[in-house]
Amino acid sequence: MAAAASLAAVAALASPAAATAKGGGDTASAVRAAPANTPPEIPDRLATSPATDCAGGTIGNTPVTLMAGVEDADSVSLTARFQVFDGDGTDPVTDVSVSAMTGGTATAHGIDLPSGDYRWRVRATDSAGAASAWTAFCVFSVDRVRPDLPPTVSSVEFPDGDAGWPADTGDAGTPGIFTLGANGVEDVVSYLWYSSFDPTRHEGSVPPGGAAEVTITPPFRGPHVLYVQSLDAAGNPSDTREYLFYAN
Repeated sequence: MAAAASLAAVAALASPAAATAKGGGDTASAVRAAPANTPPEIPDRLATSPATDCAGGTIGNTPVTLMAGVEDADSVSLTARFQVFDGDGTDPVTDVSVSAMTGGTATAHGIDLPSGDYRWRVRATDSAGAASAWTAFCVFSVDRVRPDLPPTVSSVEFPDGDAGWPADTGDAGTPGIFTLGANGVEDVVSYLWYSSFDPTRHEGSVPPGGAAEVTITPPFRGPHVLYVQSLDAAGNPSDTREYLFYAN
């Protein structure tokens, strides 16, 4: 009887240890079976706002936004790191990291750059610290210098009316040709115009520093104003020229 009781006590004491040993074996198997973390994919869909092509384009007097698509097989939350370099520089002039969800678009807003040529790249990092390779560089230029003079405006049919109602001005309902000039600003590539009777904004392209002829028909008798701006290749507008004319 005493021997049997001793054997039962030994078995009871041994059972937890055996269970522990068995559990430890399962844990080790689970560790061996866990998949290894993979780094994010190299970002794609690189883009800027205002929009430029990856191979080059010009942005005017406005902050720049950089964007890239990010993707990872085993992390939901990612970090995208954007670096911007001078055209021939080796140290980034901007280095910013933003959060993004896998499958989404990482966006770095409000990057303020002076006039110049730039190149930029981006990479993604997951929550475990694994990083993708850097993308290839995209390039763009910044032009913050707007045309320093407003355009010139002239018309034979509807002469300038700043000095009063011209005796030889045209009639209402009659088309008139208005010549828009760059006023000596060589990088003007287009004109934007609208009028006091037509708020629709029209735009026409010209060779650098060139002039444009537009046809406008005043719909009724009286004073009218033609509003004109010149724009450079970056879209920077000049001051507005207000051309007053009259229709009989």
